[in-house]
Amino acid sequence: MSPWSQRNDNRRRLIQASNNIDTSINHLMRIHDSYPEGEGYEQHRGYDDHRELLRSFCVALDQLKDGLLGYRETI
Repeated sequence: MSPWSQRNDNRRRLIQASNNIDTSINHLMRIHDSYPEGEGYEQHRGYDDHRELLRSFCVALDQLKDGLLGYRETI
């Protein structure tokens, strides 16, 4: 395999990884949005913790995706 075709394969794989991360973020946001909020749910104090944890995961995954796309530009 020539270096150019290997380079293009690697760039394509990085895009696929980025798309998979986007899919993961979408799933996490659906879970995040499924937790009830507002009055009447004060007894479920864990909901806020879970929502915050999911939000943190989404931010970390988004930063990872940005890193992958940035790396893709350098190869």
